[in-house]
Amino acid sequence: MITAPLTKTNFACCLTSTVRDGDMKILKSRNDFFSANCLMAFSFVCAQQVHGTNIVYVTRDTVSPVPASDALITDDKRVILGIYTADCMPVMITSKKGCSAAAIHAGWRGLAGGIIEKTVAMFKKGFNVKGNDLSVYIGPHICGNCYEIGAEVRQAFNLLPSISKFSMVGNALERLKIAGISDVVVSKECTFCGDNYFSYRKGNKVERILTLAQAGKP
Repeated sequence: MITAPLTKTNFACCLTSTVRDGDMKILKSRNDFFSANCLMAFSFVCAQQVHGTNIVYVTRDTVSPVPASDALITDDKRVILGIYTADCMPVMITSKKGCSAAAIHAGWRGLAGGIIEKTVAMFKKGFNVKGNDLSVYIGPHICGNCYEIGAEVRQAFNLLPSISKFSMVGNALERLKIAGISDVVVSKECTFCGDNYFSYRKGNKVERILTLAQAGKP
């Protein structure tokens, strides 16, 4: 288990599992992870991730997984939001007053489609929370030194043909800055070059880690 290094008052819960916790897509592994961290599995809501930009408002009564979604947002403090990853970025956002939270699955398609900006906009529209009132945690993901890209990604981000690698977190930080968010913590661990996390590009086509977030103060 890795505890996210966030400001203590911002998240009641922000955890990322590791390979030692097992594949979080398996119910037993997930329940064991919840139990070990004294979390209530029945309040868990995750997205049925499709590499899109659909953002869904959820409560504890929402049926999980939420179909065809890549970001979840809530002001229900009973809800634990979850994102599965194996190289993509889990981006967790919370209001500094602890009244709302969001969990984003951000791969290159989601980034290019503006999923981060759209989620931030929902905080303002739905909860009257502006960018400077938000904090962000970006969990373990493939780093810019390891993420080799092809023509599709270069085209999506208008990159030169000579560019062969891409930093998703660098792009995300630019978008967060434009959205008025400066309180950002980024995991320094790479899923590809490290051994603590599952990596799709290293052959983990099925296994996933899980990052959790919850609104409310500890």
